[in-house]
Amino acid sequence: MRPDHIDQVLGVLQRLYREIPHEHRLRTMLANLELTKGRPKKRNSGPRERWIEQAREFARQYIRQNGIVDIHIIREHVPLPSGVDERATGGVLKHPDFVKVRDKPVRKTGGRIKTIGEYSLAEDEEEDDDYGFVQF
Repeated sequence: MRPDHIDQVLGVLQRLYREIPHEHRLRTMLANLELTKGRPKKRNSGPRERWIEQAREFARQYIRQNGIVDIHIIREHVPLPSGVDERATGGVLKHPDFVKVRDKPVRKTGGRIKTIGEYSLAEDEEEDDDYGFVQF
């Protein structure tokens, strides 16, 4: 936190309390505080967010049974509710619980080839102790 912001916070506290205990310690703690920019994001529980949570829960269960999942499998088992834009599917696997394993080519109608990601659970990832070094 910036020094001028610390002074503002302590000014408010001094209006509430006659004496601030451990003021130096409080100043140090506030100085080490890293504030986020902007306003907090609103968390709404609309149909899009509920569908994403249902899709993630299905993906976790599917991965535990089958090892990997892709968005097409999720869409087959958890259809989008009416009124939810298809672009919502992009947010399902962008979560710390999932790790991309590989790209999978998919042939679209009309012959175009598109790649989609196949994912596993992050907890299933093995520790990589060699840091990418080649072992001889």
